[in-house]
Amino acid sequence: MRFLILIPLLYLLPSLGERIPEREAPPSPPTSIDEAASLIVFSQSERDRFFLQQSLPEIRQLAQQLGIAIEERQAVDGLPAELTSTPAIVFQNYRGRSLYAGRYTEISTIKNFIRTSRRLPQQAADNCRDNVLAWRSGRTQLVAPIKLTELQGKKPRRFKAAIFAQEAERAFRGGMQQFLTAERACIEKSDRTFYFDVHPYYGKDGQLVLSAEVYAQFSCIKSIWSNYADPLRGAYTDFPQLFAQLGQQMEAVVFQHLREAENGDALSVVDEAVPVRSWEALDIVLPEAPANQTLALPADFSVPQQWKYFGVVDEDTPQVQFRFPEPLDRYSGEVSELSGTLALSADLALQAGRFEVATSSMTMGSADLDAKVLKYYLKSDKFPRASFSFDKLEGQSSLAWGQTTATTVEGDFKLLNIVRPVRVVAQLTPLLDDDGRALLQVEASFTLNITDDFKIKGPDGPDPARKTLLFNLNFLLQQSTI
Repeated sequence: MRFLILIPLLYLLPSLGERIPEREAPPSPPTSIDEAASLIVFSQSERDRFFLQQSLPEIRQLAQQLGIAIEERQAVDGLPAELTSTPAIVFQNYRGRSLYAGRYTEISTIKNFIRTSRRLPQQAADNCRDNVLAWRSGRTQLVAPIKLTELQGKKPRRFKAAIFAQEAERAFRGGMQQFLTAERACIEKSDRTFYFDVHPYYGKDGQLVLSAEVYAQFSCIKSIWSNYADPLRGAYTDFPQLFAQLGQQMEAVVFQHLREAENGDALSVVDEAVPVRSWEALDIVLPEAPANQTLALPADFSVPQQWKYFGVVDEDTPQVQFRFPEPLDRYSGEVSELSGTLALSADLALQAGRFEVATSSMTMGSADLDAKVLKYYLKSDKFPRASFSFDKLEGQSSLAWGQTTATTVEGDFKLLNIVRPVRVVAQLTPLLDDDGRALLQVEASFTLNITDDFKIKGPDGPDPARKTLLFNLNFLLQQSTI
């Protein structure tokens, strides 16, 4: 057991004897550099070796293509307070400064970050969470909210949902060796958030089944780990031990993921010994605005409060996808017709929304299968729409230009004229397109128990996979004048 406790700590240390390809020669200097824009890259030479050898050469080439300067700094010389991990990629121009929050292996995403930041720098916004799991080493912090869904399937005798949820979550937290419960955790932009989703199911055989997923902050659409193919099983009477075991397992997943540099999520801890130095003390100052440009945006230029459906993010990204978990994930499809609206409060926090899909636009890639599902399962002739709505949300974070805000929304999902409460995990990013139009990118995921809640028979397979339908959404909203 002690050996297992030490493993997560070792994950954040550079691997001894790691084979690193020879460093590529930097590209030749660009012929024309925009003096009012630059990338500043902070790293730690011994800890960020994969990034320095594999990703940084591509970032240099991107900077050259875009005609912006690139400056490389070592963290040992000092870091601003908001930079708590490396590698860190910062874009700045006369309008302001923005920190890239994404996978460093995704060059297209970095390019989009630069394009957005050139016009709208990130705005300051608090990022505090209550009652979350937290881990700290040096100046680096990880936080992890927990989503524990209600027990599905048959209910045990004398079952009390509130007591079960309280004891299950306590055991889950107690099974972790590195994460501790924090009443309130405020994180910096380069700290990291993970999301723990746990779905308990009680079968007719008296077995408790724990299915779970871990999501990294860079995508709430695709999990970095799930155990749907081999969920944790045991006697219901042993549920505290099962939840503790699952907590230990999911904690190990996080630290393992942070160690795998190839995925683009890896981070290196910034030790307390690294001095905190301001941008000015590091001689990194914002350039002066060109003579024909205004330094600041107009005072009334803010994120719009009213939004309506605009369209797909791109031609290759379905806006509504669904699938069953492993081992039934061969059953999957998408829905093409979506509409809806979303409203923010006066302080630009998520407040209300309603979205609908046309059930007849569902496809699973086979005309015969689609016809059967639409007629006998979705009954689309009688129930042509499915919807999700919510209102009067409280405790939400304010949205800011160019910054991704993660949130959890509880609302009502209506399908086949049956309404059930559903919890949706979402990421919202206000941005401007090339024409200066305000858009809001929405990425979301949620789970439905289609059998117990909506009386739809799932495919042949094991419980709870055959009853569980996973949804991923990715679409754009535009400003609404209504």
